[in-house]
Amino acid sequence: MTPDDFLEMDRNLFAARAEEVAFNLADLQIGRIVPPALDDLVAADERVAGQVQAVRDADTTPTGADALAALAGEVVAGKVKPETAIKRLNGAASLRTLPGNPRRSRVDLLAGHVETAARAAEDRPEWSPTSLRRSVVPEVRSRLQKVADDMLSTMNAAPAIVREKVGEVRDFSGYEIGYGQPGGMAGALDWIAPTGDLRAVDPDELKAVQRLQAAWSVLSPSSFDAFWWLGTGQAAQRDSMNEYVGAAGAAFDHFDPALLVVGGEAVDYVAAGLRLDYLVAAGIVTEFSVVADPFGDDVEEWRARVRRAEQFDLYINEKRHLRDINGAVLVRDQAHLQDMHARTETPRMGQVELFRRHLLGSGRVNG
Repeated sequence: MTPDDFLEMDRNLFAARAEEVAFNLADLQIGRIVPPALDDLVAADERVAGQVQAVRDADTTPTGADALAALAGEVVAGKVKPETAIKRLNGAASLRTLPGNPRRSRVDLLAGHVETAARAAEDRPEWSPTSLRRSVVPEVRSRLQKVADDMLSTMNAAPAIVREKVGEVRDFSGYEIGYGQPGGMAGALDWIAPTGDLRAVDPDELKAVQRLQAAWSVLSPSSFDAFWWLGTGQAAQRDSMNEYVGAAGAAFDHFDPALLVVGGEAVDYVAAGLRLDYLVAAGIVTEFSVVADPFGDDVEEWRARVRRAEQFDLYINEKRHLRDINGAVLVRDQAHLQDMHARTETPRMGQVELFRRHLLGSGRVNG
């Protein structure tokens, strides 16, 4: 279903509410997600359509007026048959005049009122847009858990050369330490087929690499809009420059897909800028903890992860945060300045150790 298809849908249909859920969650890339009540919604639409069609089939004589609403209610309640309603329309003086609508048939007007009354009779609180949106959270959680499991299992099952490359630590002549590969698993086929001839590669190894790349391609910053809508029911607002604004803007500033699966002290590695694939390949992170509804049911856990990452940034990059409008660094003394400089110059894994020692020394062991 394309965005244009969705916009052209009859939003009065109950099934359209379910399609809205699927449309807004498509960017999660975990398959089509619809509310559990979809079949019931479709059945309700069919019942309404049946009652409307019964009116249209009963007669085609023109009609209409205020009394149509009451008559439509009787049709929906089963108190009046469509055929009887048509006879009433043709015989009642109160239903003969159509101010402002001289060309509309009485049957069309009756059918419209019947549809309105039928939908009101069919509707349920659990079918409200909010209820349907929240009803899919367990399914989102289940599918994201499978994504997390697949990420771990495919890395463990990857060819040894792939794990070695992804988990590699490189020292660039003492100038900088590199962790993992900048492109992640993008070059995995070159690693298992250095000559470029995939025919020489073990088919099982090739499949393992393909599964690895597919599993690790799901988590993406583009999923923010879907998670924001799932938790808030609101579209993430953007300005003319396509930048997020308002509450969504503040939330996106701290949105890191890795935090959807990494919690606790392991957040420090993510905050340090270490790639998640490196952390798993190197055996540093061995398990995931999924947050499937960061702006809804899981908001407290999500905020805890974000706070931990913010604390890391504030400590390691204190020098940058203390710069005033003129670029000067406001410090207590020279030793403090040197200490701040040393933090930023320390390799990423070393920064994690510095931060954790800082938390212990400040008494904030849990962040």
